[in-house]
Amino acid sequence: MFKQLALAACFSAVSSMAGANGLSLGVSDDVVDASLNVAPMGDQGSMELRWLHNDRKDRDVLSAGFFVNGNRAEFSGRLGVKGFWAEVNHDDGYGIALGGDLSLAVNNTVSLLASGYWGPGSLSFSDVEGYTEWAVGANISVFENASVSLTYGSIKVDTERYDDKSVDDGLKIGLKLNY
Repeated sequence: MFKQLALAACFSAVSSMAGANGLSLGVSDDVVDASLNVAPMGDQGSMELRWLHNDRKDRDVLSAGFFVNGNRAEFSGRLGVKGFWAEVNHDDGYGIALGGDLSLAVNNTVSLLASGYWGPGSLSFSDVEGYTEWAVGANISVFENASVSLTYGSIKVDTERYDDKSVDDGLKIGLKLNY
């Protein structure tokens, strides 16, 4: 419990120092998924710092992503790279995952979400031999600067001793605040 509170305090402090413009928090029975979003960086770039902790399985993933953002008609999204560190059953390691996120505006209030990232063995080091992440869901805008999300997804880390182990697999409800 102390670990989770300490990391939440760090996210809060970093967001005020880094000029973060968004804070997201997703939860399920077992998982806490917190991220800080800094956008824009340059003309069309963004950055995300993320921590995901599975309390029941005692597994963690920390990541920092750098993205280019774009829009096309009702679609908006980002593509980029995500450096990650993962700890699964006392195996830990790091790597780089490639991927992105896509959002389709259904109307002014609802948008559909999809994301996917892949970190092959060639970009994974130490005890980690691969990384996959995907999610689908919906985002409901409550105010112009606050939204609620419902997502279903999975994060799996392939480790040297334990093969594919799920860090997150299931339904999460989230809150996103933009500053």
